Amino acid sequence: MKKRKRKLMTVLLLTGVMAATLMGCGKKKEILLWHPLGGLDGQYFEEMVEAYNATEPEYPIKSIVQGDMYTKIYTMMGSGSKEEIPDLMVYHAERVEVFKNQGFLSPMDGVIANQPDINGGNYQEEAWKAGEVDGERWAVPLDTHSTLLIYNEDLVAEYAPGVLDDGIVTFDELYQVKENLTDDSVVVYGMNMRSWLAKSLITQLGGSINDGDMPTINTPEAVQAYSQLKALVDDGIAQPDGEDPLALVQTGGCIFYQGATWDAGALNEIEGLNWGFATSPVFDTSSLANCSSSHQFGMLKKERSEEVQKGIADFLEFVRMNPELWAKSGQNPASKQFVESGVYKNYKQSVLMDDPRLSESITIYDFLYTNETGSALDTVTDDMIFGRLDIEEGLALAQKEVEDKVNEATN
Repeated sequence: MKKRKRKLMTVLLLTGVMAATLMGCGKKKEILLWHPLGGLDGQYFEEMVEAYNATEPEYPIKSIVQGDMYTKIYTMMGSGSKEEIPDLMVYHAERVEVFKNQGFLSPMDGVIANQPDINGGNYQEEAWKAGEVDGERWAVPLDTHSTLLIYNEDLVAEYAPGVLDDGIVTFDELYQVKENLTDDSVVVYGMNMRSWLAKSLITQLGGSINDGDMPTINTPEAVQAYSQLKALVDDGIAQPDGEDPLALVQTGGCIFYQGATWDAGALNEIEGLNWGFATSPVFDTSSLANCSSSHQFGMLKKERSEEVQKGIADFLEFVRMNPELWAKSGQNPASKQFVESGVYKNYKQSVLMDDPRLSESITIYDFLYTNETGSALDTVTDDMIFGRLDIEEGLALAQKEVEDKVNEATN
């Protein structure tokens, strides 16, 4: 009887060991990555992941697009959800300090320790700074992306000769171009990205949308910036309310267009369109600013083995050394090695890095309440620009909205 019991226990023990072994074998060696990138951006990013996986790393990347990624993160981290937390994510610079303060992030130090070339000297300064909070590294940059002026080369030659000789278009010059127009179907300035443009102008004027962590929307600089944008509409320089500026640039119906670096991929696909990038319009050529953001790699809080951290580091180093696919999407890769290469000059957004005036104009707002401030401005921007809301009244409403959100978050 005792022998039978010992045999049974031995069988059960061996069965458990085998089951545990099989379970261990069944867990794939891979790094789960979440990102919010859609459209052409998402396509190019997936191609970059595929290129890395083709090198047959020990830990390949399993990339999953999450269209509602930030909502999902808040739900998952706030509820202690058992859903699998990704090993790595791509997120925006504006979220770094917010997520860090909410306890959502793991620091990147253990990852970086595996790759000494992942350091500030090898990345664009503004992009690298965005991943640091309180002296700690919470993110590693993928890129910067900015609002910029896009111009139709053929229409510039016809109606604005010489205007871009210095690479800068002033508001006075936009009015001069209007006087040269002989075709009523052509608009001088297709004004898109209006909130980003307004923030660029506020910065040009020496203002800011924040004082430390506190939002500052209702300022004299903001009044001047929005007044200028409203004047462009009122004076027939920009498209009227209700007209789609993107359609104008796609059909050759505007000379200048306020777009963004990520428009490059789509514009390159338009047959017969000859175009280029320049800095956003300015009041004065002595002060340039282009509102920007940055995609960053980061890690939501969870335990990761040393092997997984090394796998993440290997992927980040691959991206730093091989970001050309990402440049094709119109982004400015954060990698200095690529930006300083001859290959990068083939991409039109390289003007941002080739011209020191433009590289210094990159302005990333990433203070604690950046998202709330941007949302409050978005609510009133079009109403102010298109004359549906008094500018001073609109800015006061936006200031109150964001202050209420700050008070709610801090009380």
